[in-house]
Amino acid sequence: MQGADNCLEGLTFVITGVLDSFERDEAKTAIERYGGKVTGNVSKKTDYVVAGRDPGQSKITKVTGCVLCYLGLISGLICFLFIISM
Repeated sequence: MQGADNCLEGLTFVITGVLDSFERDEAKTAIERYGGKVTGNVSKKTDYVVAGRDPGQSKITKVTGCVLCYLGLISGLICFLFIISM
């Protein structure tokens, strides 16, 4: 599955937890390839949190009220493909 060029432009992501189908660097590279930005901490500028197994508790705690959409504790692949396909 591929997204349109720059389909994630202007969106900021935080990756937390263990992604089952991607290494963290692979997910970051793919997000950046489509124009998105990956940061290490949740803030009011965060649009999406990609959460795999065992996410960082501080990142999950900050999600409430800070991000537009929390995608949940689902398989890294499903979560990631959902974001790319938006």
